[in-house]
Parts: sequence; structure tokens; C-alpha cells
Amino acid sequence: MPIEAQAKHLTAEQRLQVRQEESVPLWQTFKAWPEKTQAEGVAHSGTRNAISYMLGNWAALVRYCEDGRLPISNILSEHVAKTIALARKNFLFADTPAGAKSSAMIYSLLETAKANHQNPYHYLTLLLNELPNARSAGAIEKLLPWNKTPAQVRQRFDRYPRPCPAYLWLGG
Repeated sequence: MPIEAQAKHLTAEQRLQVRQEESVPLWQTFKAWPEKTQAEGVAHSGTRNAISYMLGNWAALVRYCEDGRLPISNILSEHVAKTIALARKNFLFADTPAGAKSSAMIYSLLETAKANHQNPYHYLTLLLNELPNARSAGAIEKLLPWNKTPAQVRQRFDRYPRPCPAYLWLGG
């Protein structure tokens, strides 16, 4: 079983110990190859550049072995960054600065809901239904996604009436 799959459900301290005992020796063995290859010289410039890049970024590559809280992959961060980059690109086409600011706020709400394991549709439905009745900062604070469990949000969402299907509005 791969090391990270084996360590997935361990505490951060236990995961760090597994990484120190199993991953670090593998990385040290692997690092010997590009170091030797670089010392011997490589004719192909692309390979030479790739090896230099890898060795130049070695500390970042193995950083997860120094802290059990860190994931081996940054794919979740990459997904968030991609969402933000796409949103930022869309802001270029906003008609007004206020429209762009509003879009940025909505994207922030959506990403914060996702980061707190909320269904964005359910959370925004709850927020837009309950925010008008929030009369204090404390009431607004209670609506923030980290102050509600996904089960609480789903339970409130299920109580809201469903919108009428569009075909009924069109005389269907």
C-alpha cells in the first residue's frame, strides 16, 4: 500500500513519523539520481533544465515530510486558485466597478462555503433567506459557513419551499 494511503487516517503526529521513517529515505535515494546525472553532465538542454529545476525546488518538493498536517499534493489549493483566476477574468467584463465588487463577494461566499464543506447552493439559499432577518452582528455571525454544519444547512434548506418550475410560469 502506498505510504500516503496508509497514513491518510492517522493523526498529524503519526503521519509525520511515518513520513520520516518511510518517505524521507525514499526521497534521499531518489535525489541521488538527479545529483549524479547533473554532475556527470547531460547533453539535452531540456533534461538539464528539468533536473536543475527539480533540485532547485527540492525543499518545497519534500516539505510535506516535515509537517504531518501538510498534504502531499496541493491539488485542492490549485482548484481554488483556478476558480479565483476564472472569476477574476470574468470581472474584466463587468459593466461597473460595483458589479465587479459584487461578483467578487459572491465568489468569496461560494469558495468559503466550499472550504467549510457546505453545498454552495444550499448554503446560499439559507443565507439569502435568513440574512434579511439578521438584526445584529451576532445574528450575522451565526450564518457564516463555519458556524453551521452541512447537516444544519441541509435541514434548513429542506424546509424552504421549492421554486415553481419555469414551464408553469409559461402556461405549461
